[in-house]
Amino acid sequence: MLRQQYQQDMDKMKKIILHMGAIAYDMFEQSMDAFWNQDEELAKDVTEMDNTPDMLERSIEVTAIHLISLQQPLARDTRELICAIRIATDLERVSDHAVDISEYALYEQRNKVSDDLMESLTRIRQKTGDMLLGAMKAYETRDIELAYRIAEMDDDIDVVFWNMRTSIMNGNPYDIPLQVLILAEHIERIADYATNICEEVVYLVKYEHVKLN
Repeated sequence: MLRQQYQQDMDKMKKIILHMGAIAYDMFEQSMDAFWNQDEELAKDVTEMDNTPDMLERSIEVTAIHLISLQQPLARDTRELICAIRIATDLERVSDHAVDISEYALYEQRNKVSDDLMESLTRIRQKTGDMLLGAMKAYETRDIELAYRIAEMDDDIDVVFWNMRTSIMNGNPYDIPLQVLILAEHIERIADYATNICEEVVYLVKYEHVKLN
């Protein structure tokens, strides 16, 4: 009976993490839509959503600590619990960055951003969204090959971001607004958290600590 309850709690925790992933993805997409469309109401919606990931992260932590302290889980189950806590933390940080992005919804110079720069932002936005979805799918299915493929996508995002950053440091020859660079940094950090989740998938399946970032 105890083992049955234990497994139910483990399954419930996994579902919560997948739910957190869906919320984090929605917050990221909506925050970018708010920036693209200068939609103040949508930006407020993103901010109001932020309490849910915080609550779910605490729920994951409490459940994991309870199971570790009272149920004496097997080694694999312990890895599952540790990964759950780490992934929940990464997803909560993704939601925080989404809130930060939403603050640029009414950025007054939005219409003056060059087409090339907007194209770069569009590319890294799409890739980052794909990384979040892919990382959560890899976690759900325990697919380490998918985890490796998703993590590789981070390279292109890093290149775009660092090109923008270098431009700013070298005198901003392409007239990149500092606010847009900060927004791009938030996107880049979200991609890093997606990569972190992929690393947790590898650890969960192979019990190997890898750096994919």
